[in-house]
Amino acid sequence: MRTVGTKYRWVRRAAAGLVASAGCLSAGVASGQDAPSVVVGGARPLALAPADDGVLVNVCAKGATCDAKGGQRLRPPASFRGDAAKVAVQVLRLDGGKEIGWVSFPGDEGRAFNVLVAAPKSGDAPAVLYSGVTGPGTERTTTFSVDQSPKGTAKVTITTRARLCGTEVLVSTRTLDERRLELVTTAGPDPLGGRRAGSMKMTASLANEKVASHRLLKPRSSSSGRAALAVDGDEATAWVEEEPGAGRHAFVSFGSPAAIGITGLTLSLEAPADLAGARPPSAVTVVTDSSTYAVALGDKKASGTRYALTLPSSIKTSCLALVVDEVGPGPKAGGTKGEGKVDPSAFVAELAVRTELDAKSLDDLAKGLSGGGAASRDHLALLEAAGKRGLEATIAAYPALDGPGRDLARRLVDAAPCADKLVLYVPLLVGKDRDEADRARDRVRRCGKDAGGPLLAALDRETGEARGVLAEEAALLAPDQAVPRLISGLDEAKSSAERRPFRRALGKALTREVGVRALGRAISRPEFAQLSLAARVDVLRALGDDAGRVEGASAALAKTASESKAFRERYLLLGPAAALARSGDASATAIVAAAITDRGDARLRARGAEVAGGIAPLRAKLLESIDDSEVRVRDAALASLSRKGSLDGDATVKVLVRLVKDPWTFVRRSAAAALVGAPKGGATDGSIAGAVDFEPSPLVRAEMMKTLGARRASGAVPVVAERAFDAKEAADVRVHAIEALGDICAKDQLAPLSELALRGQAPVFEADRKLAVASITALGRLRPADLAQRLSPLTAEGAPAEIREVTRLVLADKTRACDGAGAK
Repeated sequence: MRTVGTKYRWVRRAAAGLVASAGCLSAGVASGQDAPSVVVGGARPLALAPADDGVLVNVCAKGATCDAKGGQRLRPPASFRGDAAKVAVQVLRLDGGKEIGWVSFPGDEGRAFNVLVAAPKSGDAPAVLYSGVTGPGTERTTTFSVDQSPKGTAKVTITTRARLCGTEVLVSTRTLDERRLELVTTAGPDPLGGRRAGSMKMTASLANEKVASHRLLKPRSSSSGRAALAVDGDEATAWVEEEPGAGRHAFVSFGSPAAIGITGLTLSLEAPADLAGARPPSAVTVVTDSSTYAVALGDKKASGTRYALTLPSSIKTSCLALVVDEVGPGPKAGGTKGEGKVDPSAFVAELAVRTELDAKSLDDLAKGLSGGGAASRDHLALLEAAGKRGLEATIAAYPALDGPGRDLARRLVDAAPCADKLVLYVPLLVGKDRDEADRARDRVRRCGKDAGGPLLAALDRETGEARGVLAEEAALLAPDQAVPRLISGLDEAKSSAERRPFRRALGKALTREVGVRALGRAISRPEFAQLSLAARVDVLRALGDDAGRVEGASAALAKTASESKAFRERYLLLGPAAALARSGDASATAIVAAAITDRGDARLRARGAEVAGGIAPLRAKLLESIDDSEVRVRDAALASLSRKGSLDGDATVKVLVRLVKDPWTFVRRSAAAALVGAPKGGATDGSIAGAVDFEPSPLVRAEMMKTLGARRASGAVPVVAERAFDAKEAADVRVHAIEALGDICAKDQLAPLSELALRGQAPVFEADRKLAVASITALGRLRPADLAQRLSPLTAEGAPAEIREVTRLVLADKTRACDGAGAK
């Protein structure tokens, strides 16, 4: 146990840490507080009040009114600030009558930041007896406890524990001395306990020449100090213990790849320049999963040297720890009589392990991943331990590796941060190997917006088809970054082919709301109007049906259209104009209307009619286009009408005229399709049915059958049935007629439909198979009570596999049955 009156190293370090930790606990003049003050009594009382960013502490004069207003603000680390209501402030009365203040700032995962304050012996600043994070930590767990006695007095205890190769050990216990108001620290017991009895005794030899070895160890825990400084590859830094006990029993613990055989260790004992009291260990114990080695480090007077330890045989372990058994004596404390010795700090500048693979470079190890066997996995473990250098070597070797080697390499690469792994996956994304490209796309997309920068950088380097792939991925993952670059790429492109990948990528950006906003910002800027006309047209084309969602699209379209005089620009702008017109934009509607009525260019009229469907103000013009002198205009108008809503009576008459009189087959076919939306009724159904016998084209007759079925034209059953069972009719017309009978629910046609269906048992021609499938489907719609019996021959093993599968599906699907199904 330390003597209370001695000024120890750890006390000075604690105070220095409070200043050095980015102002984690700093003082300043408070502007006031809202929370009530908690007063700590004594010769000089303290007032404490919580605040959102810390606690206000005011040292008051004896006998004066004491509150926290005007006091100093003590701030915990940033992660413990933010909610004054959760800060706990208590008064602790100690044995002997003294009182101190205890402030606890709650954190996450069971952690807290605890502060003990007392009145100062002199001056106006409160005395901070303790401040620190308690709860589970990365390397140690610190427990802060306050025990109340029956008399109402409190005892403060702070214990620190750490794990030593799977075993939790007590590092130290600190108790508050109630008389002197100082923490007294007691070192924990020997962390090895009974394991020392079986230790193998060894002596390390001097090895002043640095031996190349792979950095295999990863920091796990330590009794105090930072374990990582002992394995960071820098001999100018060091792990230094910070607990009492003359360095004895301090330890540091590391993880090690269990598959790699360790043949020895090297210790560098270069004293830290900033800590004069540090001493190198003169004896240590090396701990592994299954063994311990008591190691003497040669000449105790030696300092700044390296020691090498060769193990009796290669060992494999997942944990390797170093326990300090002895250190050299510390210097006198200023040489003043009565002062004790300064407690020396045990340190290790660098600890490295030696393996049988030390002779291999990282490049050699990476190349040795091929094969994927045990040796390759050992190579992988060393590459993983090497960190970023191992990753870089693996990525460099990846193209030359075989399949199993690449599988191993990806274990390392996939665990790396996106900024590092994308060095491999972005080039593979546009490579010729499709499997690698698909795999790379998956990895790149997992990186999300972090992939934007690397993708756009690669876009600037690549040419040809690769640019399209990179542009689309960048637009999808990071539209904020990609949209400005894609628009500038459109402006820089010299041809339509060069602009195409950028335009398609902008369309990808619109699949996300952030992309919609990014495009809105881009086309709303004054700079957009300065782009080439071709670039602006392509940006607007990229908006597609989403144009109405993009802010600024209307103004950009109006200005671009006003400058577009050539056919190409006017034609291409009709797509975004129609999308905006459907959202109610008047200027866009006028652009489409001008195209539909352009008497000088039938191509513009056709395109206008093609996109005008669903735009209510243009319906009249669309109906007029049905009678246009140009066949393509008529067809486009009919196609729009068939896709976009129902026909009124006048429109139906015009379409029926086209169905009967138009000289062009594809126009008559479009007219037949458009009539699906005509008003329900026998008159229209009869007109369609009556036109069947006079229609020379089987394509149009097939479309008529589809339309009659979709209209549920029960009055047309005789005409439809005639076509369905006419052996001289074209097969496609018969197929659609059979399907129409099912849609119309023509239950009087069960017998002939069943006959055609049973031909599926052994179809001779392809037409027999098509007719059988259509008949089975129609029977499923009609769904007679004996459907399963009728179709049972088609489920037998002798029937073709396709027919059996179709029959099974039809029998199982009862959702499409006609109303009143079950007819016989």
